Amino acid sequence: MRCQACMEENFKPLFEKEGLRLNRCLNCGLVQTDNLEENFDIRHYDYYKDRLNRTQDSLYHSITTRRYVNLLKRLEKYRKTGFLLDIGCGEGHFLSVAKTMDWQIKGIELAPYAVDICRKFGINAECAEFLESEADRRSYDIITMFEVMEHLVQPKEYLLKTNSLLRKGGILIITTPNFDKLAESGVRFTN
Repeated sequence: MRCQACMEENFKPLFEKEGLRLNRCLNCGLVQTDNLEENFDIRHYDYYKDRLNRTQDSLYHSITTRRYVNLLKRLEKYRKTGFLLDIGCGEGHFLSVAKTMDWQIKGIELAPYAVDICRKFGINAECAEFLESEADRRSYDIITMFEVMEHLVQPKEYLLKTNSLLRKGGILIITTPNFDKLAESGVRFTN
């Protein structure tokens, strides 16, 4: 197994849960599964189906809404074209907030039921794999990937494509989990 970030092959096993083994690269610190392609299953995202009949108020928490408003206010200095793309948009909470702040929004999401929720709330979302998507060749001011990178088999290709979609001076925002602060119970660590 090669590290998706630095291409080294020196890992330390961290833990195993539900058949997934997570390992930390001893060179760069990236945490990844043994074989991401084999471990990915779109059915893990079927929980969105149970959320289809819920209202925006019951899905979108007000504290998160305020966090998104504050983030978008800080990003206002990057607004030139007004176009914003959210890769892995989930139920569309961030896009919904951006839309109320007059951004021209688009979301790309693999989970069909999540896209159904977005569309129900009037959010422009495409059900597709980002690398195969018909993402508009616009000059996006902002592209976001919240908690997406850790799921990718081809992170470099994602970064190259996002770079081709950003306007000069635009910004890509990426967030990932912090594996040094896992708080989930029932995780078995190994040495």
